[in-house]
Amino acid sequence: IRAASVTTSMEPIIDNEDDKTQEAVEQTKHEYDSVAAQYSKMNRHASAEHVELLLAAMPRGVAEQRRRTDAEARIPELQKRVEFLEDAGVQDEGDEDLAEARTALATARRDSRRRVVDLGCGAGRDFPAFQERNIDYLGVDASEGMLTVARERFPEAAFEAQDLCALELPERSFDGAFANASLQHVPTPALPNALTSIYACLRPGGVLLISAPLGRDAEGWSQARSKETRAWVAWRSRETLERYCGAAGFESVTVPTVQSYEGSSFQVFVWRRPVDPGE
Repeated sequence: IRAASVTTSMEPIIDNEDDKTQEAVEQTKHEYDSVAAQYSKMNRHASAEHVELLLAAMPRGVAEQRRRTDAEARIPELQKRVEFLEDAGVQDEGDEDLAEARTALATARRDSRRRVVDLGCGAGRDFPAFQERNIDYLGVDASEGMLTVARERFPEAAFEAQDLCALELPERSFDGAFANASLQHVPTPALPNALTSIYACLRPGGVLLISAPLGRDAEGWSQARSKETRAWVAWRSRETLERYCGAAGFESVTVPTVQSYEGSSFQVFVWRRPVDPGE
């Protein structure tokens, strides 16, 4: 889910109120479902500078290069195995040998490229920027309406319905996580769990880019894009985001910069999951 334009009227900051947190999440989903058809027109330009910032911070060490080189070396042999089984007349998706070969080929292709998860991908606005840079991409968003638009626009991309407050991503699977104007829709009580899940899905040395509205630690309802619905938005200070990211285990990579977006000030910075001892 991407950013909503905000108003100055908001309710007090919430404090461990599970019912209110769930209401904030569900209402925000509804907000983005309601504007999905128009969203791609409202957000035509990808955040290429943010994509480049994330990629520049991604791991490039010896272990990372070895993983990608080994995967590239496996691809031709695995491709021949799949073709052999298909030529032999094995077309049944339930055939264990063919399924295993196809899975191994898909894994090798993925491992030969750097992999990014786009957290709150919306209508898939930033997918082309990653595709142009040969990045294996997964977009996740809570709004089924947004994902429907994304899949229609980019049928070659992978998209999944996932709530940032309750992410279910494979552990140690991504080189980068792209939270571009999305974490402000996570209510504060759910933020620690969201950041812990993001940390877990990153490979050691993997990085997280955060672009989020800058404020004085207040959050509440905003009318957002649609006059009929509302969205929950948090305006967090730099110190607060640093505290939450640090508590999740991240290390700072870049000093936050402040940019203007749709009349609001956004802070942009990168965090890293430390490399484990011995890795």
